[in-house]
Amino acid sequence: MLSLSQIRKFIDKSENPLIIFDDDPDGLCSFLLIKRAFNKANGYVLKGSPYVTVDLLDKIKDFYPDLILILDLPVLTQEFADKINVPMIWIDHHPPLDIKGVHRFNPHLIKKTDSRPTTYWCYKLVKKDIWLAAIGNIADWHKPDFLKEFTKKYPGLANENDKTEDLLFKSELGRLAKIFFLILKNNTSIIDKCISLLSRIDSPYEILNQETEAGKYIYSKAQKIWKKYDLILLKAKQIKPDKNLVIFTYSSESMSFTGEIANELNYIHKDKIILVGRQKDDKVNFSLRSEVIKVLPILEKSLIGLKGSGGGHDHACGGNIDINDFSKLVTNLRDNVNKTSK
Repeated sequence: MLSLSQIRKFIDKSENPLIIFDDDPDGLCSFLLIKRAFNKANGYVLKGSPYVTVDLLDKIKDFYPDLILILDLPVLTQEFADKINVPMIWIDHHPPLDIKGVHRFNPHLIKKTDSRPTTYWCYKLVKKDIWLAAIGNIADWHKPDFLKEFTKKYPGLANENDKTEDLLFKSELGRLAKIFFLILKNNTSIIDKCISLLSRIDSPYEILNQETEAGKYIYSKAQKIWKKYDLILLKAKQIKPDKNLVIFTYSSESMSFTGEIANELNYIHKDKIILVGRQKDDKVNFSLRSEVIKVLPILEKSLIGLKGSGGGHDHACGGNIDINDFSKLVTNLRDNVNKTSK
C-alpha cells in the first residue's frame, strides 16, 4: 500500500492527473481537496454507479492523463486496470479488492475496522481546506479528530461535543453536507459549474449565507432539488415500522435519494433496520442502514440466489435487484435479521 507522502510525490510529478470520484459528498470533497491543492488536476464525477469499468475508457482518453486517481469508489474491475497504461492510485475506505496494476491506499489494509472516509485521508494528504474535510467526513457519518480545530476556525457551524448524527442533521455543518449532496443531483452542466465554483470558494459562509455570486449559485441549485427531496422525505417519515424493519419505496419519477432518505430514517428510528428502495425500470435500487446490527453481511446472505448485487459498509450499504425479486429480498432480510438477533 502506498503512503500518503508517496501519493503526493506521484501527483507532484504528474503534469495532467485525472481524478475519478464518487457522486456523494465524500467523493466530491475528496476531489475538491486535491483539486484545490493541485490545480492541474482534472475531475470526472462517476454518476449513478459505484463501479469503475471499461465503459469509462473512452471518456478517460479525452483527458489524456498521465496519472489517474480513483476516489471513494468501492469497485474497480481488473479488466479496467488492465487497459490503463499510466500509473493509477485508488484511495478508498470500502472493503478492499485485490486488483493488480493499481497502487492502493485503504485504511482497511492496515486495520480491518478502520473505515474513516476518503475525505479524511485526502485532508491528511493536502493539509488544507479543513471546512471541506469536515463536510465530507460528517456527510459520511464520521466525526473527525480535527473537528475541534474546524469549530474554532469556523464558529457557529458545529458543536464539537455533539454526536455525529446530531452534527449531520441539526448543525450548519450538516446543512452544508446536505447542500453538497443535493447539488450532485442536478444535470451534468450544473454539477460541473458548481464543482468549478467550489474549487475557488474561500469559505463555507459564502454558501450558507449566500455572501457571493458563487455562493448564491450553489445554494440556489441545491434549494431547487431540496424541495423535491422534502416531498419524498415527508412520505418516508409517515412509514410505520414493521417490527424491526422500516421499509420505504418510491418510483423512478423522482430522483435517487435512497442513501440520504435511509440516513434520515435511521436517525429517526435508531433501533430499527432501514430499507429504502427506488424502482427504476425493471430494478429496485436500495439502501440499507442500521445502528444496532451489521447489515452488510446480512445483505450478502439475503442476496444469494437472487438477481441482484450489493456492497458497502457494515452499517450502511446498498445495491440493486430485479424488481421481481425485491419482495423475496425483504423476506430474506427479515429472516436473516431474526437469525442474527437470536
